[in-house]
Amino acid sequence: MRVSPHFFWSSILVLSLVTGLSALGLAWDGKPGPGPGDGPARLDPGKQALLDKLLAEHRKTVQPLLDQLFVKEHELRALERRSKADLPAVRAAAEEIVSLRGQVFEQDEAFRAKVLKETGLRLPPPPPCGRLAPEPI
Repeated sequence: MRVSPHFFWSSILVLSLVTGLSALGLAWDGKPGPGPGDGPARLDPGKQALLDKLLAEHRKTVQPLLDQLFVKEHELRALERRSKADLPAVRAAAEEIVSLRGQVFEQDEAFRAKVLKETGLRLPPPPPCGRLAPEPI
């Protein structure tokens, strides 16, 4: 009995799809979180309330700095786009940005140390440079 090429290749395709999908099902361990593992840390309600309180305090102290940083970065971009850039003004704005970023970093480090001390939770590291760059104007 001769098998048609169409039937042969269709069977191969179906078998490879079934094998691939079953392999995906076996690879997933059913636990929450990205990939294998226990997922995010679970805190008891008392420590979770403390963490929420610390996070709210941290936001209150850091948000004004982030707002100033946002404004200074856009001022710097506006200075850079002038036809004749004022180099001392650009330098002063850049130095203010560096200072603000340093203050944000220090506040963030103090927050992480306080969370570790009071809850025992080690927070993940911040993104590079503390945050994402602002969108271009």
